[in-house]
Amino acid sequence: MTDGPLKLSARDAEDLSVVSTMVQDALVRPGGMVFRERERRFLVLLDRFMWERDDGEPVAGKLYRRVRSVLHFDDVLGVRSRDLDLDAREEVLALLAVAASDASDSAPRVDLVFAGGGVIRLGVECIECRLTDQGRPWVTRRRPRHAVDAAD
Repeated sequence: MTDGPLKLSARDAEDLSVVSTMVQDALVRPGGMVFRERERRFLVLLDRFMWERDDGEPVAGKLYRRVRSVLHFDDVLGVRSRDLDLDAREEVLALLAVAASDASDSAPRVDLVFAGGGVIRLGVECIECRLTDQGRPWVTRRRPRHAVDAAD
């Protein structure tokens, strides 16, 4: 593990699953997502929980880290959303996963899945994704938890 900013790229579903792991529980505002149609680019500004720095032991009073990151998709042909209010520019959404469609699909797509069931679907020519940390991490006392965690 390095102490420098994280920089990942994905060109297939397997690579994208690694990116998905790193952005799980990122906090996103609808105003931080933009589709630059002429450039065929979709950008997401997010506050990423640094899972790579978590030892897996949630302890009261323990400090965790988040970092501002950019999730960047190229070769995007179109963007659709379901069950998200993209006009609520200051609402905070929790990104749960980024997943590619089955390779056998004739129209490839990438889904950004949010807590509460909301989805941003990107129609893509091919998977071309980058995740890049921006700036310095900051400390938080909150570690994301899910119903599955409570059973542990």
